[in-house]
Amino acid sequence: MSGLIVKDLELIRVNIKIYLAVFAIGVVYLIAKKDSAAFFTSYMIVMSVGLSAGTVSYDSYEKGMNFLMTLPVTRKQYVYEKYLLSMLITLITGAVSFLAGIMKVQLSGNGMVEDILVGTAVALFVAGLLLALVIPLRIKYEAEKSRIIMLGVIAAIFLVGIAGKKIIEISHGTIYNIAEILDSLSAGNIMLSGVVIFAVVVLISVGCSCRIINNKEF
Repeated sequence: MSGLIVKDLELIRVNIKIYLAVFAIGVVYLIAKKDSAAFFTSYMIVMSVGLSAGTVSYDSYEKGMNFLMTLPVTRKQYVYEKYLLSMLITLITGAVSFLAGIMKVQLSGNGMVEDILVGTAVALFVAGLLLALVIPLRIKYEAEKSRIIMLGVIAAIFLVGIAGKKIIEISHGTIYNIAEILDSLSAGNIMLSGVVIFAVVVLISVGCSCRIINNKEF
């Protein structure tokens, strides 16, 4: 599995120029805006999903998977490596962005460290869920098809968000009651619930990815 990690790190190094502009936008925003640290950390974490998950698409170019499957690695090891590397890249990006955000708060005096901490935790959770969705799609479909499907998923999430906003506007009382229930929960309970949900989703995703790659012919 270590060979697969080295291979993917080399792929990322070669193609990092593609993502430099995306990350540069976040850095410029952090420098230019006063109260931008929380957004910066969330932005960088979510953008790192494309960097790590993109290695699956690169493997399919020029029948690369045919060659990889001749190496002394199993299909399950290939899947496990993708999740492990993607999660590590996301965590490293989160840690670096978090530290940069704290530095910005300390130097500018704008914003609160608590806001950055909460934003980072939420962004890591969302990024993990995105990876759990993207990796099986990238393994099952080729790069172009998976991009089209992801655009459809993003559009669906956008529509759900609009619908949710309308529902919130209509049912103020119900939303207020839900907010009261959430306020009554401790931060520890909320974090524990998030970890459990995240673990269940990732385990389901890994199982789906293993099933998909076992059914593919290379």
